[in-house]
Amino acid sequence: MNTRLNTVNSLMAKTLRVNGLGLSQNEIDDWLGIARNRYSQWENGARRFPTEVVEKLEELIGTRDTWADEMVHAAVGYLPKSSGGFDGPLGRWSVIPAPIVELPTYVNDNEFWRARPECDGIPAGVHRSATALAWSRLRAAGVAAVILDATGGES
Repeated sequence: MNTRLNTVNSLMAKTLRVNGLGLSQNEIDDWLGIARNRYSQWENGARRFPTEVVEKLEELIGTRDTWADEMVHAAVGYLPKSSGGFDGPLGRWSVIPAPIVELPTYVNDNEFWRARPECDGIPAGVHRSATALAWSRLRAAGVAAVILDATGGES
């Protein structure tokens, strides 16, 4: 295999897993249904990163982005709006103190799947990644937000 292509493939494998989804190698191996350390071999350049896996990861990142968008839009619905105030990236906000937006997420897969059965098989880490992305977007818009454990504790 071409060494440059091999490096690009291994960089893509790690970037998609860590930065795109925030998953451990074991979580991604389980989700893909592959042998332990297979993903590690792709990241280390020992094996070619298959196109069909890239497509699955892109789909999972799309799910993460959709969830983040849904969280931001839900949060925006709870924030005070007014005809005065200022325009921000998420709309027109009042200058009165806004409540802190709570963004619940799940510490482990079983809690996530129990609460969201339609997501069975998707790692809870993807939801945590979406929550962090929503938090970042809200903070960039000047909205106070906190990430909480959906079962009741702070994350």
